Parts: sequence; structure tokens; C-alpha cells
Amino acid sequence: MAQSNLSIEYDEAGNRIKRQIIILDANSDGSRFADTLSATPYTDDVISIYPNPTRYFFYLELSEFRDEDIVTIILFDEQGREVLNEKIRRQISKIDLSDQPNGMYFLNVFKNGKSTKWQIVKIG
Repeated sequence: MAQSNLSIEYDEAGNRIKRQIIILDANSDGSRFADTLSATPYTDDVISIYPNPTRYFFYLELSEFRDEDIVTIILFDEQGREVLNEKIRRQISKIDLSDQPNGMYFLNVFKNGKSTKWQIVKIG
């Protein structure tokens, strides 16, 4: 039977930067081995999302934002319904989820033709 351990790393500001699942299992001969699954980081050197999980709102921070950047965000709920679609015009934007039910949300950030995907959790 396989066992797994979850490993999470945070930066100095408390943002989750790395999530790994380490799976310990046995080969058919009984010998043990480990496998590591790494999840997409919640922050990188360009985009930060915080707090996550959130109760009412979260901030989207674009550390390398310039006035000429073209940034659009689209937020989907767990059923795949679009709940927000807007252009970002500043380095730090406050995204309000207070009218949305608790659950998992999927945020697509499009910046200058490139996109990244994020998971946002809204809690009670």
C-alpha cells in the first residue's frame, strides 16, 4: 500500500511557493521507492496571489508591471462558469469575492500574450 507525505514551502511574506507530494510505495519484489509530484507554485517572480485561501478578497500583484502591459484576468467557479473578466491596470489589484459562495475558483492571468493558471480557495 502506498503512503504519501505533503511538503509545502512558504516565502518570507507567507506566500505558498512550492507544494510537493512524496509517494512511498513498494515494488513487486518488496523493495521501497519514492516518487515526487510537484504542483504548480502559487507565486513566482512576476505574479503573487494572496491571501489564499481567502474569506472576502485576494490581491493580485504583478511585480514587473509596466503601464504598457496588457493584463486580463478571468475567474471561473468549480462548475466552469465565468464569474469575473476584467483588465488589470495597476501593479496590485484587489479582487473581491465577497458575493461569491465558498469553494474553489480557477484564475487565468493573461499578460502580454502569455498565461498562467491559479487556484483560489474561498472559505467561510
